[in-house]
Amino acid sequence: MTKSKTAAVLLFFVAACGCSTSGVASAGDDGGGAGDATVVGDGGAAPRPVPASTATKAACAANPTACLAGTAATPRFAATPAQMKAKLYRVFPFGAEQPLDTQLVDDAGTWTFGGPADAGADAGLAPWAHYYVQAEADFSVDGGTPSAVAAVTGPLSVPSSGAPIAVQVPPVQLNVLESRAPGGAMKLQWVLAHVFDPTTGDEIKGGATVSIAVGGTAQAIPWSDAGGVDAYFFQFAQPPAAQPSYTVSAAAAQFGQAPATFQLVADEPAFDGAIISPEGGASVPSSSPLPVVWTAEPQADYEVVQIFQSSGLAGVYASPQPDPPDQTEETVEAGLEAGTYVLNVSYSKTNCPATADGCVQANSVSADSFTAH
Repeated sequence: MTKSKTAAVLLFFVAACGCSTSGVASAGDDGGGAGDATVVGDGGAAPRPVPASTATKAACAANPTACLAGTAATPRFAATPAQMKAKLYRVFPFGAEQPLDTQLVDDAGTWTFGGPADAGADAGLAPWAHYYVQAEADFSVDGGTPSAVAAVTGPLSVPSSGAPIAVQVPPVQLNVLESRAPGGAMKLQWVLAHVFDPTTGDEIKGGATVSIAVGGTAQAIPWSDAGGVDAYFFQFAQPPAAQPSYTVSAAAAQFGQAPATFQLVADEPAFDGAIISPEGGASVPSSSPLPVVWTAEPQADYEVVQIFQSSGLAGVYASPQPDPPDQTEETVEAGLEAGTYVLNVSYSKTNCPATADGCVQANSVSADSFTAH
């Protein structure tokens, strides 16, 4: 298999990135965030998140460029959430990625991330260009069927502009994947959607008609419950050219007579990465830890390592969480059985602006083949 063919092959697990469903898991949980308001374990209940402290808010008001702050709202819902949470991530939230901080959105609808609550005048986040904030609307927390709807915004930089970031949680969760081989043309690979009843916050599973406009043509996104997808999902057999923006439409009785429309915006990477080790055609020991090394690319929002069997392209390994762009190595601790494999390292520009209704992952995918013996 050539690199150009391999570059478009991505493990389906990435479809969960930032997109979660209603149920006991919160939006971050389904994509790898922290637990819901209370997590009970051997050590007892974890404390519930609380709003940002008065001291943190005051320090961030005095030095706003050292913090990330804004509002969270659900203007397209008729239902009022029981509570809203905000979570801060160092990279895009999926897999086992844990938030740096979780807080309740206060009664004024605001959130403030400024480092440790006891930092006082020294409040502030570490400089970083790839923060993401996830706002989560919990429509049922005390009985009934739990329903959590989330919106991810980012990447966000610190030092910041200091302007408040208005995060709006729409009645959909949308994720689009684009990818290309180094130097190749960006192609649209798949689109995934969760749709929610704006009057209750409950997920609409299979009862909506969902489509995405690609180059002026509407492509239906059917409901899928195969393979644990449990979402509206469509993967293109012949990936079309990626677009700078997309419009997704959702029609259902819960939305009224007119379909609801939602916008997505891409940020195509202007860079290519490269795999350093194992080199293409290399032979590595089987059943031994396998270090994977790639070139640094600070413009990427994160990287993901994926390994496939050469025959049939069955996935055998994927990064448990995204690797931040200042990391250039990941080790497959269990190693691999003897055989031939394809290695992908995906450098992602994942764009979730506050002005859009979801995320577009635009990946430049480097690929090599190797043998384990």
